[in-house]
Amino acid sequence: MIGIIASLVGAFFQALNYFVTQISQRGHQYNSKQIIIATHLAMGIILLIPLLAFDYWKYFQIEDIWLLVQANVPYIIGQLLLIVAIRVSDTSVASPLLVLKVPTLAIVSLILFDKHLSIQQWASMGLIVYLAYSMSTMSGKLDVKPALLIIGASICYGFSDLGITAYTLQLEGVSGLERTIVSVTLNYLFCAVCLLPFVPVFKVPLSGVYNMKWAAITWIIAAVLLVTGFAMSGVVEANVAQSTRGVWGVFLSYMALKLSANSDKKIWYKKIKISCFSVVAVALFYI
Repeated sequence: MIGIIASLVGAFFQALNYFVTQISQRGHQYNSKQIIIATHLAMGIILLIPLLAFDYWKYFQIEDIWLLVQANVPYIIGQLLLIVAIRVSDTSVASPLLVLKVPTLAIVSLILFDKHLSIQQWASMGLIVYLAYSMSTMSGKLDVKPALLIIGASICYGFSDLGITAYTLQLEGVSGLERTIVSVTLNYLFCAVCLLPFVPVFKVPLSGVYNMKWAAITWIIAAVLLVTGFAMSGVVEANVAQSTRGVWGVFLSYMALKLSANSDKKIWYKKIKISCFSVVAVALFYI
């Protein structure tokens, strides 16, 4: 039960992160690369606290660098694609479309690892694609760009998950929740250090690091809770619970815009309905 709660709360913070990122992107006029760099530098500064306070630095080994590269390079590319998807659409569209990760990774597994899918899983994938299509035609015409960006991000996240899992499992002298925190701390600090040289290249303002603090905090919380959920409740429950981020994404966007004269309640109710059906579709795939 604790694992499911962790996954649900983690999904909320993940959706909140997308929403905060969108607000920061539009409010400060940062481009996608500046958002990525500023957010991860802010995360690096925050994660210096557990690194030094709890001596997590001692778990870093030079020979682990390749695993960190495998985990973080596809992760950064995935994050960039996701932020572009949010920029060209909206949190209430991009967040629900993340369920496309399920059929995307299923097809990748089918091609690369010769996995076999049941009829129920094929039906689930068909339903997910149909719901994504419905979300993409909400404006009256088909907008495939956000969906294609999300599919690209999903592939990157899939490879990143493999790298992070391999890195986390080989950590010695630590277990349970603390192992998760150590892994999150070292991975995102490694990411911040690697992105530091790109600050002058992409003209990232130092004020941007401060302005992206809430995006950094919400992402760290989401990462710890979601990984904890996977470890404590299992793949099925965690994936279903994580898919609720689409519902949270729509809800947060609606609450922010409900007083707007341009807000169409019918559109928002339809988005919420599609997001809820997406949770059911994900459950159908894993059960």
